[in-house]
Amino acid sequence: LSPPVGDNKTMEINSCVLNYMWSPPLHTTCPLTMYIIYYREIQSDRNKADWLQIPITQLKETSYAIPLKCDREYEIAMSVKDEKKESVMSNFWRVKTNQMFLSGEFL
Repeated sequence: LSPPVGDNKTMEINSCVLNYMWSPPLHTTCPLTMYIIYYREIQSDRNKADWLQIPITQLKETSYAIPLKCDREYEIAMSVKDEKKESVMSNFWRVKTNQMFLSGEFL
């Protein structure tokens, strides 16, 4: 079971929300049951937080808006589950959210 393929060319960061897009896995033998988006913050001391998970059971979906903290760096990856097992995680992408901008000032 191969993981979904994240599409970093069409990922959009709108302020502090990442619109993460992917393509379904290329090789499947059993029906898929769930996509899982993994994300974690890379902290200022370069430590990495634990992976957080977003399960997606609507298998027709190929994008998801992930609300993140502003002006932070994250790693994003995906896996997919079928009836028997979970795939390995995809290659991860490193993204940085923008600073929040309101009333002419950065927050």
